[in-house]
Amino acid sequence: MKKSIKQLVIVICFSLIFTTITIPIANAKENSNEVSSEQVNVEAQNMKRTLEPLLELIDQMPEDVAEQGIHSGVEWLNVHKGNEFEGYEFVADGENLTAVKTVQDNIGPFIALNAWSCISSAAKAIAVNAIPWAKILKVKKAAKLMGGLNSMTKTIIRAYKHQRNLGLSRTNAIKKAVKVSTKALPAETQKAVLEFFSLGDVVNNCF
Repeated sequence: MKKSIKQLVIVICFSLIFTTITIPIANAKENSNEVSSEQVNVEAQNMKRTLEPLLELIDQMPEDVAEQGIHSGVEWLNVHKGNEFEGYEFVADGENLTAVKTVQDNIGPFIALNAWSCISSAAKAIAVNAIPWAKILKVKKAAKLMGGLNSMTKTIIRAYKHQRNLGLSRTNAIKKAVKVSTKALPAETQKAVLEFFSLGDVVNNCF
């Protein structure tokens, strides 16, 4: 009997020690993905600043121009582009929309490398992330259902901030934000919107 009690006491002691050790570790893991509200706000501002000029320009493009195809769209974009795209020209790469630099920066190689490691403008973003014209049409239609691209952008960025505050990584947060914000839309349209709001290196290096 005494032996059984002694064994029980030992088991309880080990359980208490194990619990004392594992709880802080679990809490540390939970907190490892936490980011400050200030950082999340900066990421959201960068996202908005990078994507908004391109999205607004596409939103302003007349439906009949967009429906005529990429060459008609490229011509319209180059005529109506704003200062954000200065030094860049929209071009059609097959059925993909991209941008090429028309003015070379007079900067050293080290500065140039840093500039491209963190794409900070809509023109640079699309220059290295060609977007299929068919997906642009899907995004335009999706935005129309959501009250316009400006409204859609605000909704997705607000959802992104919420997901980041919950501890998701930047990439997973934007995926979740788009999924939640566009859940009423077809899956292919959701994928098109996600491509716009991801833009590859922009999410990984800048947001």
